[in-house]
Amino acid sequence: MTPDADPQSALVNTGLQWVNVTDPPDAERTLIVLGVARSGTTMVAGALQQLGVDMMGGQKPNPVFEDLELGHALEAGDGTLASRLIRERDAGAAVWGWKRPSAIGYMRRSERLFRNPCYVVVFRDLLAIANRNRISVQANLLDNLDETLAHYRRLLAFLRRSRRPMLLVSYEKAMLDRRAFVDALARLAPLPTADQRVAAEEFIRTNSEAYLVSARNWRAQGELSSVEADRIMGWAYVPGDASPVVVRLTINGRLFGTQVADLPRPPLKARGQHPTGLCGFNFRLPLNKRLQAGDRVSVRVVGEAQDVRLSPRRHRPEPESASESAPQRD
Repeated sequence: MTPDADPQSALVNTGLQWVNVTDPPDAERTLIVLGVARSGTTMVAGALQQLGVDMMGGQKPNPVFEDLELGHALEAGDGTLASRLIRERDAGAAVWGWKRPSAIGYMRRSERLFRNPCYVVVFRDLLAIANRNRISVQANLLDNLDETLAHYRRLLAFLRRSRRPMLLVSYEKAMLDRRAFVDALARLAPLPTADQRVAAEEFIRTNSEAYLVSARNWRAQGELSSVEADRIMGWAYVPGDASPVVVRLTINGRLFGTQVADLPRPPLKARGQHPTGLCGFNFRLPLNKRLQAGDRVSVRVVGEAQDVRLSPRRHRPEPESASESAPQRD
């Protein structure tokens, strides 16, 4: 994990920078991928997975390489469950990883839960991020630029306070020189083989985050089935593709979080609508974020320009008469 000692290497801008490095590195460590949504965190996590680092907590694969069980526990503020899950991951591997773009909102208080955390932080051109959001989810370009900049400021404030080792990565430079990027990641992985290094480079070439997002544009189907004070449920999928999609939940215009839609929905399978029925989502809201009357809820498949069916909706906690039973839309 120690940077190259060659003086000439200091003159070359590789887009990679080590901070707070230790020599030798901790034999047991947790690799935590941080960054703004759509900045390339999926690309980083996927490359680490190819290098032999379990990024999904031993769970079945998902397209964003996230340990969803652990992510949901941390986002809900359930420290007891999160600690138990982390201990299980620690017992299973000396080196494992975790990625969640929204983690910066709670990483400061959660850092102590992880064993020897080491951060891989990806930075991407602000306009590229905002323009991708404009194309994919019809976000206002200037507003999204401002939002992305604010997120990066929060991220930088956290990095300044942390004394843990970290690798800072330029997304654009990594895409231009995949081998140098993979070589840097390989210093963090548990002795990757030559074949794993090749697989990581190939993954970056064919499965970058931009590719995954653009490949899914405009084709998904779904429904916002239920809006309750403590949970939002429904289903979503891409016709002809059994792999799960990622959905994003917005409450009153602010992003709450993302989730892989892979929960069982037997009726969809029974009707022949989905081959496995594993296309449901269930967002659980912590006590301090329960919906209030009139809150506006929106669910959309990441990469799509429109919400799923019956979205957006207003939360209506009181019992409704028969004449008012249909979901209210804006």
